[in-house]
Amino acid sequence: MNEHELFDVMDFQRQMYEEAMGIKRFKTVDGETLMNKQIPPLEYVVEEILPYGMTIFAGDSKSGKSILTLNLCVAVSKGEKFLGYPTKQGTVLYLALEDNERRLQSRAMMMTDDLTDKFHFTNDRYQINNGLIDAMENFVSQYPDTVLIAIDVLEYIRSDSNGGNVYKEDYKDMISLHDFANRHNLSLLIVHHTRKQDSSDELKKSSGSTGIVGAADNFILLSRPKRTERKATLFCSGRDVADKEIELSLSDNLLWEIQNKEEYIEKSCDPVVILVWKYVLSHMVENCTPDHLHYECTATELSCAIKEIFDEDIPSNVITKRLTHNHSDLAKFGMTFKSTRTRKSRRLEFEIANERLRRLKITLGQLPEEIRDDAEYDESDGVTVCDGVEFICHKVEKRTKRNVVTAVSSSQESCHAVTE
Repeated sequence: MNEHELFDVMDFQRQMYEEAMGIKRFKTVDGETLMNKQIPPLEYVVEEILPYGMTIFAGDSKSGKSILTLNLCVAVSKGEKFLGYPTKQGTVLYLALEDNERRLQSRAMMMTDDLTDKFHFTNDRYQINNGLIDAMENFVSQYPDTVLIAIDVLEYIRSDSNGGNVYKEDYKDMISLHDFANRHNLSLLIVHHTRKQDSSDELKKSSGSTGIVGAADNFILLSRPKRTERKATLFCSGRDVADKEIELSLSDNLLWEIQNKEEYIEKSCDPVVILVWKYVLSHMVENCTPDHLHYECTATELSCAIKEIFDEDIPSNVITKRLTHNHSDLAKFGMTFKSTRTRKSRRLEFEIANERLRRLKITLGQLPEEIRDDAEYDESDGVTVCDGVEFICHKVEKRTKRNVVTAVSSSQESCHAVTE
């Protein structure tokens, strides 16, 4: 047993002893560990509007909340855009507790030509403290690709009041739902009514105590000045999302449509990550074998190399921070990294994580001298034409480091052209 294993055994024994004795301790994370931890980025069911977690969706009675909720559920189950924003397709559970099958079918037929088996509907009513959580747990267990559960409306699932503090009761209910959403990494949308008293603060327009909105990750408000009008405003806010107001209009086929149309622009990759990727990949091509695509350096060495080749002056600590925060951008290019600190410096380790690159029937000694965009490969190998082009572009023999930059930069244009 080595030193690390011995410490692990001793730590486990200590934890068992303290648990038996009822000793409570905080499980803390030190600052350095927090700053270097690669935490997955926030996921969205609807980009920029509906992230994972618990969301309160409020609106006046008969304002069109249920129609918009059904629009959302249909779009996500089919993987179609919602209000012009991309969605993550997956199984959807719609608890339409104010509707019956006839009304839901009638509305759905006006909205779409067909529904898939990823759309599930029920009007069974369970309370939060009496069966609801268990029923949702069983559903997610049966359909593990569930990404959205919409409950319309909150009033039907609230626990019976015991005559105590209303805020505490509401907050306790909401925390149970919040924990469920986080536990299963999905979006839980709770439809709720607004209060009769008007307020200049959108978050205060939600009915009930502040414990309802306070426990939620996100808040959406549908504001419709007059029920006879087919226009409304959708206000979106959240702990991790930017505030947004969207002007909507209701079409004849019961679809809420966006009026202030702004083309959705996908978040671009961090430019520092792209520079690091270009340099590390070119270094792997020149110095690694296809079976061992691994590169290790210090943050300072990487900073100096980027300065020399790209003429970009980026401090080593900034590189490490940006790589850690945007590690998902690096993963898009099929590369992973980890950061470790020694007594003298911080070391960065990079690896090609994309197995498709390893399966390519190409070796370093069989590469063309110039970039070409007509390469074809056996698709049974799991490699598309674009993959082959991209791999060739990145593995073209280079005579100098500055030529490496030119070749890799040129390859991106070729790859994009093939993709389009």
